[in-house]
Amino acid sequence: MSEPHVTVMIPVRNEERHVGSAVESILRQSYHRVEVLVIDDRSEDNTVKVCRSFADPRLHVYTKTSEPRGPAVSRNIAIEMASGEYLANQDADDWSEPTRIEKQLTAALQAPGRRIVGCHVKEILGARTHIRQLPERNADIVSGFNRIMNRATFVAGAMLAPRAILRDIRYRPVFKYQHDWDLLLRLAESGRVEFYNHPETLYNYVIRPKGTKMQPDWVKYNLFVRASQQRRKCGRRDFATVEEYLGEYGRPVRHPWWFLLGHLISVKCRLAHHTQLRDAARELQTQPRVW
Repeated sequence: MSEPHVTVMIPVRNEERHVGSAVESILRQSYHRVEVLVIDDRSEDNTVKVCRSFADPRLHVYTKTSEPRGPAVSRNIAIEMASGEYLANQDADDWSEPTRIEKQLTAALQAPGRRIVGCHVKEILGARTHIRQLPERNADIVSGFNRIMNRATFVAGAMLAPRAILRDIRYRPVFKYQHDWDLLLRLAESGRVEFYNHPETLYNYVIRPKGTKMQPDWVKYNLFVRASQQRRKCGRRDFATVEEYLGEYGRPVRHPWWFLLGHLISVKCRLAHHTQLRDAARELQTQPRVW
């Protein structure tokens, strides 16, 4: 498997302004043995038209029909359809540097079939940029997963992983948000993988004015992931639904610390992003991205 095939998965819904950049950044990779699977979640704009405008046989567009909506379902469809020995994520509103797949795959093949590779990420807020430097070693990455705050030691959107592992450990559609974070935690707990972050900035992450962290129920799902993680550590089964989680943890009298944690997470997100997201929204309105 000296030159394995890599499938890049792009779930998308109503991203006609951005998805072209995402697709083009993969088709222009220095590593050419890639296929691009765009899983369209019944978009109502020109997303599909933009994707199909690329005359490249490596690109395939699938539009969901009767399948449930949501990015977790879309990613699972892509995992099932993929022909590559390795799978890579690509969010529809971000883009990758030209050598991303080549460098991540080289790192993955140092521990074939086991290593899951991320990288440093450039965060983009309008005209502002910030390089998020992440720990390189598996032990440092996984230790972050168990912290109360500042847990993000690996960016799931920039992940490259063996297909065999992701076919065994899938995304869970029960998570409206945080499905990617839930997956990372369960991968770490499986004992089957070794995480590694490539020490170069290979992925560009656009923080948007109406991103998931600004949604009213994002904190609820953040706590849902944490509660599920705790239950597994105690040898208890996962919650089947968010309603089941709320039934146990949704009473402040029984779980005051849980409510305090949720409040702290919410305040931190809003303090960190409110002004920056407002400025980014103004710039995006006046300077639409060209792909």
